Amino acid sequence: MHNMSVDEFRALLIEETRKHMGPTVSVLLSSVPESVGFYERLNMQPIPNGFWFRRER
Repeated sequence: MHNMSVDEFRALLIEETRKHMGPTVSVLLSSVPESVGFYERLNMQPIPNGFWFRRER
């Protein structure tokens, strides 16, 4: 893991959080303007002042 970029680590952290919480939980993240591109690359859905993954069930 020490060879990961910061963005790769953040993406892994979000992925693992989603796995741990399960498909019945949505993930909502507040976003600063500098992070918009990162969340868009993860295919998170934009909402006013943030991004989210809708729960699967």
